[in-house]
Amino acid sequence: LFPVNVPHGGAVPGFDPDIVLELYCRVDRHGFTPEGGVPRFPSGLLAQQTHLAAVQRMVVTAILEKDRRGLLEAFWIHPFTTSVARASELFDAMWQQERDTLGPYWADVR
Repeated sequence: LFPVNVPHGGAVPGFDPDIVLELYCRVDRHGFTPEGGVPRFPSGLLAQQTHLAAVQRMVVTAILEKDRRGLLEAFWIHPFTTSVARASELFDAMWQQERDTLGPYWADVR
């Protein structure tokens, strides 16, 4: 068994099956198969982790769509964000670094 980030396919109760989770998987020539038997998360933890998964999905979508505003909104609603102002400040610093590193990808995004 190996820890792998995979769409869990229903191995973890309470999450959409297409959510990517880090799970122990059997690895063979057919790919990665998550181990079952994961108990349902307590309601508070499930809510937090579902929220975090939604933010991660927003980030990926915004990157693929080159949507700066979508990335900023994901920062604003991240469960560990303490304020919109602080999230905006962190985002601005990250955005500049990202543009410096991956300039051509983000060149047409303001």
